[in-house]
Amino acid sequence: MDAIKATFDPETLISRVEQLIDSNQLRAARPLLAAVRRISKPNANLAQLSARLSLRDGALEEARRGLDEAIHETPDHPGLRKCRADLRQRLGDLDGAARDAAEAVILDRFDPRAKALLGAIMIELGRPVDAATCLAEALLACPEDVLVREALAAACEMAGYPEAALATLEAGFLVNPTATVLRGAAILLCVKTRKFEHAVRLAEDARAAGLADSTIFGLMGHALSNLGRQAEAEAAYTSALQLEPSDPYVRHLVAAAKPMNDAGGKPFDYLRQLFDDHAPRFDAHLLSLGYRVPEAIAALMGHHPRVRRCQPIDAVLDLGCGTGMMGACVQDLEIRTLVGVDLSPGMLAEARHKSLYGELHQNDLMSHLNREDRRFDFILAADVICYLGDLQPVFEAVNRCLARDGWFIFSVEALLVEDCSDTDGWKRLLHGRHAHSDTYITEIAGRTGLRVESISRPTIRYDGAIAVPGYVVALTHADGRPG
Repeated sequence: MDAIKATFDPETLISRVEQLIDSNQLRAARPLLAAVRRISKPNANLAQLSARLSLRDGALEEARRGLDEAIHETPDHPGLRKCRADLRQRLGDLDGAARDAAEAVILDRFDPRAKALLGAIMIELGRPVDAATCLAEALLACPEDVLVREALAAACEMAGYPEAALATLEAGFLVNPTATVLRGAAILLCVKTRKFEHAVRLAEDARAAGLADSTIFGLMGHALSNLGRQAEAEAAYTSALQLEPSDPYVRHLVAAAKPMNDAGGKPFDYLRQLFDDHAPRFDAHLLSLGYRVPEAIAALMGHHPRVRRCQPIDAVLDLGCGTGMMGACVQDLEIRTLVGVDLSPGMLAEARHKSLYGELHQNDLMSHLNREDRRFDFILAADVICYLGDLQPVFEAVNRCLARDGWFIFSVEALLVEDCSDTDGWKRLLHGRHAHSDTYITEIAGRTGLRVESISRPTIRYDGAIAVPGYVVALTHADGRPG
């Protein structure tokens, strides 16, 4: 043992273990760490390495026990505090994570990693101003760090300062000219804030520098499409497809850039795969966007005369039911039959686990409406109609399926005034979604034997700090009878 100690310096071995963990060579790190433990007394550095290795292995409880014990023994070790902050963040204990990260900053106020970690946790806590303060200090110490710069831009955007976010990202081009992720984030921010010309310029710059990937080409297509430059948009989407030929989303974007009669207006294969992929985390993702459409629809249902009189509801059809968020919002109403329809089997599996629906069907909304022979007191469509452009076919189908005094309640994204020219009352937007004007909705309702019972214009979600306006609409039969 004395020979081993003389031959191998524990500090050198500890440094080597750190390098192996950083490079994710865990198989080599484990035996070397075990060897260091045999020749060294227990200390904070060893405890930190053990916890990091457990974190990489996914043994979170083992890491927690080791860190709690080590911090009890050495409470002023900043590395242990950072490690436990990381662990607590993964476990969802954001308040505890923030306390540990703040303690690490206090213990070593020159450590940019501790400040960056605290900033990232502040973002998750919904405190973007505090996050920006921490991340700005971290970035001063390591201006080349792409992740810190991207996080600072996200904090600025969340705080309502998109110009500062864009400046942060563009400054990163000078420090990291080849950082494609920064260019993509800047272009996305321009698209979200409707600076389409700027987005195209940034994308062109990335292409000229040989840095444009499928994401940048896709965003470039979004921007060009919103500028009405459809041929160029299709070319950009096609370039994205060439780089990622197996990506269903990119394939959908190529189709979406074409005229509706060419694209078929049925992005159902794309939507099915997209929502299948997101099903397990769909609810959390929507809530993180400030999405509250199901609650708004449920509140509007409460104004129906039958609901106000506390009468039972015979049948409700939830189009695009997804994971069942709409069903959860109406479970306090006395509904005899709640029917859910969705394209995605993954979404339907999540909805089935909630046991809210009497029936669940895998189908697209038009196919289901066309074969449905029942009349529904309510037909609901939360964040579904936005995937359609021309609404006349779906309104006609709803008319056939709506009960005598039934209401069709749905949400759409609002077509902004500046986008109304050169449109037929609707326009294809980002990610293949569509926006519609209130005058168009009213016109098509009248054309299909329906009328507007109620229409409101809430914020339906947020893209970063940018509010996305929409309409929540209730339609009923124009003459009070089924169509």
